[in-house]
Amino acid sequence: MATLNLGKTVTYQVAPAQTATVSTLTIMRIVDLQQKQEVIAFVKEINTPITLWKGPAYVAVGDWTQAEAEAELIAIVTK
Repeated sequence: MATLNLGKTVTYQVAPAQTATVSTLTIMRIVDLQQKQEVIAFVKEINTPITLWKGPAYVAVGDWTQAEAEAELIAIVTK
């Protein structure tokens, strides 16, 4: 491992802001991470996973259905 001295303090943007223009979404998979209390959707047209529910929202939704996940995904993307 190497430590590089930059000579000054800098702010580095780790992940650039990304936008996507879409009219349809292709769900590749939806993952329920019970240990983390989180449901994540992976969509072909968007390169970043989308969190549908997390924490208290995860608990509140309970046993979600595919239709509920799809509705939540649409609500998140179109807001």
